[in-house]
Amino acid sequence: MIWLLDAIATGTWQGLLMLLRIAAFIAPVLIALEWTRATGWLGRLTARLEPLCRRLDLPSELAPALTMGTVLGVILGSGVLLETTREHPVPRHQVTLLFVFVGIFHAMFEETVAIFAIGGNGLVMVLTRFAFAALAALLYRSWLVYRLRTVETAALAPRPARPR
Repeated sequence: MIWLLDAIATGTWQGLLMLLRIAAFIAPVLIALEWTRATGWLGRLTARLEPLCRRLDLPSELAPALTMGTVLGVILGSGVLLETTREHPVPRHQVTLLFVFVGIFHAMFEETVAIFAIGGNGLVMVLTRFAFAALAALLYRSWLVYRLRTVETAALAPRPARPR
């Protein structure tokens, strides 16, 4: 019985430490996000990614999350996404579409530098990851459009009479 209490205590402690580590990363990013908004840098950065947002059928409100996700990574991008969706509610399928792209094309600078440091070609890596991320996002978007058409067609189809 003591081993169970020890496991619960250890798990709780480790979970709290993990939350503190995540908060230590996300809090500075959110502070930096507010600073970039106040200074106008965020507008300039996201203006460059708005064409990509339009191409993926994402609202321009998700451009800051796309920026942070591609530059800093998935976890930090999700912190920005949470903040963005509080201010501007976005449909769930668009958030999923954003993370299909960011899940493949994330932490662009950090990982490119790491690959370059061990002798790899960073440009090839960035271009390949971008191409696969765009392809995956476009395939997911096409599937969403197909699913929407299927649901609409089924809703409009006449229903057969039920036997009595």
